[in-house]
Formats: sequence, C-alpha cells, structure tokens
Amino acid sequence: MARVQKDRGQKVISTGPYAVIRHPRYFAFIPFMVGTPLVLGSWFGAAFGALFMILPARRAVMEEQMLVNGLEGYKGYIEKVRYRLIPYVWRGVADLRADSPLGHVVEELLNRFFTCPF
Repeated sequence: MARVQKDRGQKVISTGPYAVIRHPRYFAFIPFMVGTPLVLGSWFGAAFGALFMILPARRAVMEEQMLVNGLEGYKGYIEKVRYRLIPYVWRGVADLRADSPLGHVVEELLNRFFTCPF
C-alpha cells in the first residue's frame, strides 16, 4: 500500500498522463493482465486476468482515501482530473450521477464493491 511521504516533500503530480487519469499505472496493468494471455492463446488465462482487474481498481480507491486525508492538494486534483482509472468510464461518483441515467446504477455498483468515497 502507498503512503504519504511528507518527509520527502511529496506533492501532487498533475501533468503528463496524470492530467487525464489519476492512476495511469493501474490503467496500464489492466490490458496487460488480459492481453498477455490472449497473445499466448489462452482464453482461460484472459478470463482469469479479467478477474484480476478488480485488484488495481480496489487499490486505487484505497489509495485515494489515504491521499485525500494525507496529501495537501489531492482533493483539488480529484476535482480537476475526473477519471480515476479508465478514461471516460470510471469517474467521480458525483459526475456519473449528473451525466447519465445509468450513472446511479454504476455508482451503486462501485460503492458496493469498492466503497468509493467520491
């Protein structure tokens, strides 16, 4: 699990890929976990990899809870960069509710499985 490192002067980065999504490393992990088995010809491996997509999603939520409470400026960063993990798919809960009738259903699922605070 990540931790805030105030002694090292940790600050919010909002440039490069972090200007589009808040967790680009976890975003890159998702196609890797599904794509690698497909390249190797294993549909079973791809299905298993798809199940592992839950791990970076859960970790992203847990990290954000910690960063909002411990890293100065992170709450403002969340307001500026709406997409948590997958661009144009997983945003802050308030945005989902406002943009789409399906947003409430998606919000409920995310809250149920990932305890999203946003």
